[in-house]
Amino acid sequence: MQQFELVLKNERAQQYQLLTKLAVAINLLVLLILAVKAGSGSMRLQIIAAVGVMMLVVLAQYYLQKSRLPQLMGTALAFILITYLLLQFWWAAGLVLLLLFMYSVTQRKLIVAVNNEQIIYPSFPRRNIAWTDLNNLILKDGLLTIDFRNNRVAQNHVVNSGNDNSLNETEFNEFCRRQLNQSKSR
Repeated sequence: MQQFELVLKNERAQQYQLLTKLAVAINLLVLLILAVKAGSGSMRLQIIAAVGVMMLVVLAQYYLQKSRLPQLMGTALAFILITYLLLQFWWAAGLVLLLLFMYSVTQRKLIVAVNNEQIIYPSFPRRNIAWTDLNNLILKDGLLTIDFRNNRVAQNHVVNSGNDNSLNETEFNEFCRRQLNQSKSR
């Protein structure tokens, strides 16, 4: 069975990173306010220690980003989650858990898998598209165009193929044309 894997460019990656950094900064500010307003000395000390660790994580994130090493914002959110859990702020921990989940969804690699039976599109949740649902599927100059029978069109820039850095557009388009013709004859 012939299969193609196309890695799509995540057009909103920078926006997601910015929102995550903003969420971390807001949570650090909330934790600092809690430290100032905390009644007992041990709770204040716990919050200040957690904020100190978080500041180290954020500074590491800032310096590692310049050298293109993996992002640490997910780790920062996990530290914030643990801090809220230890302080027994359940509602705040729930919100941070939701942010952590959304962050993990936005950081995944967007791979379109095209095979004889279907196209697997990396939406959330993942969408399985049958060949019979399509009018056309074409890759031209790094732009993947999916034309649905219900007059919807999806276009995405392709970074590279899943297996290597080159993808034979002619071979891919011919494969898609054969699959579409077979689905129309059914």
